[in-house]
Amino acid sequence: MSQPDNINSRPGALRRRILHPATLISFAVAILLLVALARGVDVSFADMARAIADANPLLIAAALVTYYVNFPLRGIRWRLMALNAQDEPRPLPSAAAFSETVFLGWFVNAISWFRMGDPYRAYVISRQPDGESYPRLLGTVLAERVVDAVTFAGILLPVGALIWADAGGATTAVIGLAVALGGGGIFLVTWMALFGDRLTGRLPIAIREWVERLRIGALLSLNGRRWRISLLSIGAWAAEVGRLLLVSWALGFDIPFPVIAFVALAHNLITAIPATPGGLGIAEAGMIGLLLPWMPPEEAAILTALDRAISWLSVIALGALLIAWREGVRRGKY
Repeated sequence: MSQPDNINSRPGALRRRILHPATLISFAVAILLLVALARGVDVSFADMARAIADANPLLIAAALVTYYVNFPLRGIRWRLMALNAQDEPRPLPSAAAFSETVFLGWFVNAISWFRMGDPYRAYVISRQPDGESYPRLLGTVLAERVVDAVTFAGILLPVGALIWADAGGATTAVIGLAVALGGGGIFLVTWMALFGDRLTGRLPIAIREWVERLRIGALLSLNGRRWRISLLSIGAWAAEVGRLLLVSWALGFDIPFPVIAFVALAHNLITAIPATPGGLGIAEAGMIGLLLPWMPPEEAAILTALDRAISWLSVIALGALLIAWREGVRRGKY
């Protein structure tokens, strides 16, 4: 994979981000939340470890692979949207480079607040020799989030309807938030198309061109290749559902598929809450709460622990290795 010159290619930049006091404090708070959560569901970390050790290793491996299919799907989709956003056709970095950068964005999201991985990955691609301008790429990332929100709501609505009778309150809240995000995304794109040029025309000259490039990038990225973008979006969310399904099978839990789909999708909403890096502590509590109508608290905690090990902990571990390898390549060590 290509090695872009980016904000974290300088020695120690990511290390300083990870060791920043605010990040360390948020991790400490999250760990306290996890300890309190484990005590609240009356399950020890030793019990969790034993249950996970007894899980089917092949199904765990399949869950890991299924989850990581998510990144090439999103990388290919992002590249298609970046191609849409071009004024005239010209080469872009490869789908592999886009996929790698999506993964690095996930890594940065896992260790920082406010989903900083999204602007980070746009910057990384913009620094490639054949990359697009940063504001236009940032516009494609914004459009990606709109596509995700609409696809997410479209999948969650029928799934939530199937389980609403057993978990009415939680289901209603999650569906309401999903619909609000999807509707908000559609409203944002419509507003940008109809009135965005008026706003940019009133901005100071110093930032007017930058904001206009972002707006054009967002709008153009949605103007073409719609079927492929839609199918890739559905595939990416299906990978999230498949991961949790395989994790539940690995542990020997029999959970209805609509519940698995609902919890896997709702979990992504919770992880976006910017209270801790990657939603650590909050995501686990929310996931256990969503599972409680269908399984005992201790089983919900074990399922959550293994799933988060794949969807959060593995991203940090592999992301750190990837960053170290890229540093080594840049310095000529490998």
